[in-house]
Amino acid sequence: MTTNICIYGTVFNNVSTVEESIKSIWKPEFEIVIIDNYSTDGTWEKLLELKKDYNLRIYRYRCSRGLGRYIALYKCPEKTTTTWFDLDTIYMPTFHKAIEYALETGSTVHVGSVIITRRETILNKGGWKDLNYGEDVELISRVGFDVYIPVVIGINESILPYINVREKRYGGLKRIVKVSMDLVRGNAFSISRILINRSKRAALSYMPAKLLGFYKNRDPDNPTWIELRS
Repeated sequence: MTTNICIYGTVFNNVSTVEESIKSIWKPEFEIVIIDNYSTDGTWEKLLELKKDYNLRIYRYRCSRGLGRYIALYKCPEKTTTTWFDLDTIYMPTFHKAIEYALETGSTVHVGSVIITRRETILNKGGWKDLNYGEDVELISRVGFDVYIPVVIGINESILPYINVREKRYGGLKRIVKVSMDLVRGNAFSISRILINRSKRAALSYMPAKLLGFYKNRDPDNPTWIELRS
């Protein structure tokens, strides 16, 4: 049977949640592609166990989250409708309903923090950027969308209050610095947006990120455009 849906993601050190996350998105007709960034906590071994029961295609690459998603998307079958998932999130039935709607209408759908669209739509617009944070906002603002569905699609801990703890667990101070700059680069924050958010992290990262180059796709900045468009 040829699948019409490919759900893809990348993971690093989420052994406690990968099984429940995969169960929550799984359907027998779905293609599921996962890139593991050489996890050290048993995530890869858990994926190997789950592979036979959940028709997983799993690979290992040294990569950022954005690059991992690019590789995973590329490995999805041609002409499939695609979306991504995070393996520390448990998804709800609304996620599947949004996928069904995108299939039925042929629309590019923005729901939660993902877009559901054809594989080639994203690849033809350059795929994912090599970022560890802000890569989803950058992609959504660049690709755009036809329909916004204002529902919750999954349950996860709030990221921002725990960013230091989370990133230290992933890779220490060096990673925290990188993700701080990537967050600013991917969002292409305007000065006014930083002032509104009152983010010290974004303010401190602004000039180093500016030197590396912003991925600015929309005015006044990527997340503001998404909010207004939604």
